[in-house]
Amino acid sequence: MRRTKQAQFILPKSDFAFRQLLENETIRERFISDVTGIPLTEIKSSKMINTFLWREHSKQKQGIVDALVELRDGSRITIEIQLQNKMHWDKRQLFYWSKAYIQGLA
Repeated sequence: MRRTKQAQFILPKSDFAFRQLLENETIRERFISDVTGIPLTEIKSSKMINTFLWREHSKQKQGIVDALVELRDGSRITIEIQLQNKMHWDKRQLFYWSKAYIQGLA
């Protein structure tokens, strides 16, 4: 019997694999719709934008999120996959949100 090579899959549990999936507009928009409850018909378009949240000074903490998406209406969605129970996740989430909010004002 001849062995066939099995396909290997990378689970979207790594930041790299997750970002690669979200590069596909159809996957990204369906993911946003499923997670947020925004009907797919209301998402006119989306685009990936820089996931590095800027800092004003070199000693400030750099924020890097898994995906930062801007919708056609200008609203932004920060996506961060969290697979493990991490201490201070609530503070980290607030940090990412505030950085993304301030960056949107600039």
